[in-house]
Order: sequence, then C-alpha cells, then structure tokens
Amino acid sequence: MTGQLSLLRQNWQMQSALSETEGPRLFAVRDPATGFALQKCSHLPFCSFDCGDADLNEWFRQDVVASTARLMTQTYALFHEGDTETLALVSVCNDAVRLEDLRDNISIPEGKRHDWPAVKIARLGVLRELQRNNLGSHAINLLKRMFITENRTGCRIMTVDAYNKRDVIKFYSRNGFELLVDRDQGNPTRAMWFDLFKVVEEMAIPQLA
Repeated sequence: MTGQLSLLRQNWQMQSALSETEGPRLFAVRDPATGFALQKCSHLPFCSFDCGDADLNEWFRQDVVASTARLMTQTYALFHEGDTETLALVSVCNDAVRLEDLRDNISIPEGKRHDWPAVKIARLGVLRELQRNNLGSHAINLLKRMFITENRTGCRIMTVDAYNKRDVIKFYSRNGFELLVDRDQGNPTRAMWFDLFKVVEEMAIPQLA
C-alpha cells in the first residue's frame, strides 16, 4: 500500500503541475457575486498549509493523501478568482443521519427510510493569517451549493463533528447548522447538521413532481 500511495502522490503532483500550465483553473463551483470558488484538489498534500490547529495541519499536510487514495474523502480548495493562493481547505466524505435523531427537526415521510443520506465536512481549515474574514463561511456556502447542483448520489443533510468549543459551535450556528443530539455534550466534538433543502428553496430551484 505504501508504494501505491507514493505513486498516487507523484501522479497528483504531476497533474497539479500540468494544470498550472495548461490553462485556466476549472472550478467545481463558483459564486460570481463574491468571486470565490472551490476547486477539487489534484495536488496533495499541502505541506506548507497552516491554519493554526495542529490536528488540522497534520491532516492537510499528511493524512489527506492516504484518505483520498483509499476513496474515503475528497478535498477542495477555496480560491478567489484571479488569485492562485489557497485560502482554505475542506475535506468531505459520505455520511448518514439516523431517522430517530432527525424526527423532531424535519418533515420525514413515514416508512420511507431508516437513515437519511448526508455529506460530512470531515475537515475545514482557513489560513491562519486570513482568519476572521468569513472565508470559512464562503467555503461552506459554496459546498452547500455544490451538493445541490452536482448531487451525484443524493444527499439531503450536511453534517459536521464540530470541536466542542464555544467559538466553533457559534461559527457553524451562524452558518445555519444545528446541534443534532444532546447526548454528546461532554464529548470533544458535537454533531451538527444542516438541511440542504433550505438552499434549494432559497435559490428557487425547480423540483421534479
């Protein structure tokens, strides 16, 4: 497996070098109003990325390679159009939310499913020197838009295991997330969720009958 990861890393680095010389960057999703965009990362890891958190730095500098190679996560970079600097990084993976955890918070057709499909924000980090500039919120807003317009497998809920710190919980709350359960109050992280259908309704996206 170590040899395979090494070859994959070389391939990603080669793809990155080619993408920088072949033409304009292709964005996964962009917001013309703000100029911010998310791009799927083809060059991993981000050895110099520093968001000020040791665990997140280790993820983006090292662990993300194995996770991506094993098809466990995908990582996206936040850019501002016309600039090459990576402003923030976010890794996502598949998730599911249990019906009993959602029942009091969302309208669920009876007898349809036991779990609801979800996408999880596995890691989110913003450059240390650029924090407190709403870049994390821009990344989350673009993620929400991406998963309702390029929803290849179907997911209704966005989740995150947020650090159980007041400022982190407040950040996700400002971005529309709610605490999912009460039983994790003493844990290092709190499960939070957001209903992606709210974005569908806000953007007035037509739905099939």
